[in-house]
Amino acid sequence: MKKRILSVLLAAALMASLTVQALAAETTFTDVTADKWYYTWVTKAAQAGWVSGVGGGRYEPNKSVTYSQFAVMLDRALYADDMAAQPAGAYWWTPACEVAAKHGLFVDTDMANRSDWTAVANKPIEREQMAQMMYNALTDVGAKLRQRQF
Repeated sequence: MKKRILSVLLAAALMASLTVQALAAETTFTDVTADKWYYTWVTKAAQAGWVSGVGGGRYEPNKSVTYSQFAVMLDRALYADDMAAQPAGAYWWTPACEVAAKHGLFVDTDMANRSDWTAVANKPIEREQMAQMMYNALTDVGAKLRQRQF
């Protein structure tokens, strides 16, 4: 009888731990509802740890992204170990910008000059600058980029 009770308790504990893990994996934002076309992708990016929103359970999908926020996203996706090893900096974005600079993500962007970081980091990033940072990151990690013939 004791073995049976112990088995039931162990099974219940295992099921409870799986439920907690499943709930933790369901990262959601109050302003990213399931009826939006981007819901799946934002949720997957959050579950992967690439994005974390702006706080208070919000993602603010209609707001602009800043240079520093984009650096954080790229760093979390491609350089997680470097991000984890970074000490805290003068600003919340300093560690991400240090990692991005180390990997050449800011080459040919407004963040290329480290002395401009404070003035530029929290400004909205233009699409062409995002494309440049993405290209720099993918080149850095050795992604096989298809060359188009024009």
